[in-house]
Amino acid sequence: LTSNILALETNQSQSVIVYAGNNLSLENEYLDIIEWLKYSGFLVFTDIKISQLQNTDIEIPLLLLGTSELTIEDCHEIENQFFAGRKILVTTSPNSLNINTDWLIDEENQQDNFINMLSYWGINIDNNLVLDKSCYQIKLQASEYSTDYKILDYPFWLKTNSGIYFWTSPITYETNKNFSTKILQQSSAESWLKNIINEDDNFINTSPLNEKNNQPDLRTQGKYNLAVEFSGTF
Repeated sequence: LTSNILALETNQSQSVIVYAGNNLSLENEYLDIIEWLKYSGFLVFTDIKISQLQNTDIEIPLLLLGTSELTIEDCHEIENQFFAGRKILVTTSPNSLNINTDWLIDEENQQDNFINMLSYWGINIDNNLVLDKSCYQIKLQASEYSTDYKILDYPFWLKTNSGIYFWTSPITYETNKNFSTKILQQSSAESWLKNIINEDDNFINTSPLNEKNNQPDLRTQGKYNLAVEFSGTF
């Protein structure tokens, strides 16, 4: 994350505006990210609303964490900021889950205005999830009253040379003469896709205890785009 933001930097102060565009909080769920950025030497602005971006230095990049709660007006302003030259790093997904409850992803996903805007420009993020044999492991308590732990491969957390990708959907895009693309990160050749349409229960159970998640779908096995840079004039 730090290296990706540094790649956006055009000034020497290493400043960044961070905005949570979903129902999570910078003070709680994203606090570790804020603290890490500060530890890495960034001057972090967390109290700037999307509507206030036009009043800030265009040279300061925006880190947008999630997009599900963005209004159409928010999306238009982000679009305007991009056109004006602001560099923006976005983490988004059409899926949502709560690891504090049931670990489930079902088909009742929210309408995401930002993802719809990306689609208009030929950038598509679908509901598939990328799973990968190159993944991180999760340490879980063996049972409720046990002091023993077991280590499990968790293919929803993809291990890459640029960091970890959580519950990631693949990015596809159409060729457009007005902007250039650069693939920043792909999954390994041993990754595969999972979609709720192919699930018997109409949901994906992402629990680390669900052994079916470790069974690759050979029909969809291959490399997938996890992070892509878009630049130019739309």
